[in-house]
Amino acid sequence: MTLAVSAVTHARIAGPVRWSPDFVVRLVYFDEQAIVVVAVACALIAAARARSARDVALCVVVGAAVAAAGVLALSNAGTIDRCFGSLSIQYAHPPTAGGCITSPSSLWLRQVVLGAALASVVFVPAAHAAAVLAGRRIGQARLPAGVKALGWLAAGIAGIAAITGTALWGPAASAHGVEPAGSIGRDGWLRGDGYDIRLIPSWYAPTQAGDPGRMVISFPFDGGAIDLLSLPAGNSAGIAEYRNQLLRIGARPALLDGAPGLRIARSGLPGGVLEQWFIVRGPAVYLITLHEAPAWPDESPYLRHSLARMLDTWHWTNFAKAGPAASPGLDPGRLTGTWTGSYTCGQGKTGLRLVIDAAPDGTLTARFDFYAVPGNPGVPSGSFTMAGTYSARGLELTPDYWIIQPPEYSMVGLNAGPPIKGNTILNGDVQNPGCTTFTVTRSGTAA
Repeated sequence: MTLAVSAVTHARIAGPVRWSPDFVVRLVYFDEQAIVVVAVACALIAAARARSARDVALCVVVGAAVAAAGVLALSNAGTIDRCFGSLSIQYAHPPTAGGCITSPSSLWLRQVVLGAALASVVFVPAAHAAAVLAGRRIGQARLPAGVKALGWLAAGIAGIAAITGTALWGPAASAHGVEPAGSIGRDGWLRGDGYDIRLIPSWYAPTQAGDPGRMVISFPFDGGAIDLLSLPAGNSAGIAEYRNQLLRIGARPALLDGAPGLRIARSGLPGGVLEQWFIVRGPAVYLITLHEAPAWPDESPYLRHSLARMLDTWHWTNFAKAGPAASPGLDPGRLTGTWTGSYTCGQGKTGLRLVIDAAPDGTLTARFDFYAVPGNPGVPSGSFTMAGTYSARGLELTPDYWIIQPPEYSMVGLNAGPPIKGNTILNGDVQNPGCTTFTVTRSGTAA
């Protein structure tokens, strides 16, 4: 009963108020009181049916047991609406599923159970005495069965009305005077440059005027912040260098809504960084950075947990418009396929196998395989993925993530004009210091 009341109460609160931690605290107090009331009511009902002094004593135990079960609502006051999303009349988008039920706190358990037991000790004897007296009168009056049934029906209706009234009254009572501390978008959903993400309570997103590629999500109560930044992926050498820096300090491959990237999360990172994601997707680079709260270093585990919960809601909408909009003007079939040849970098001439998949919207994905050639047998083999765009003027590919990485090797980018000689040859530049050009010939058929 308490879980249901809490779910309805939370789900009916307007979004800006529901996001405030003040509301969550007040809802916990409301739940504590509701649990004690429900537990004592159950103890009184049991007392009315008791037949001996021992049964009366057990009624106090019944009240404490009901309170212990109801404490589950307290530990889920901030997220209970996820479990019962169908009760919500406020959500612009359905709540995210999962992670809504957690175990209760021992402190809450002691407080609520003790409160219910003490209240039961006070009221249970009186309820038992009243029930005995009423039973005698009813026995003397010998009321018909139909009258008794109507009495129970009336009691049931009164109980349902009390619960419904509490659920409807609770939102207004708990949220009185609470003001939002910032923007929460459409009930927590924020539209970024090529993605959607949903906030969790107590986090807000101040507007970044004049910078559409940047969004900052803040936790104003201790100064923690999440920086979401999207940039054009044109500088392939810079992208490769930054990726290599992350790998050197311990970054590991990770997926964000299916998109491969790098993630690093450890203590001692420079600039107060707790965690960072680096993802190249289409024509844009995404940097997601969690900054610590300088005055509250003990909050770091909470901040990391909050970021993980929000990233679970991350959804790619399309390729970001961080750079000039792609205008294909080129049949994707002219690029899609397997190309083989060679390129030249600091290690000398190296074999290249390039597998390209071109989409009609002007975007590309590719796999870059390199290996030794007869004139340079000491080159190791390796492989990485790429992403980019193409138009009538040619193509641009930036490195994405390693499949096989030889020691001390870094990924490179490629720029090329449109295919020549009947769409059979691609020539272009290798985007990395110490590299020059590449040439590949189509060796497969268009998909």
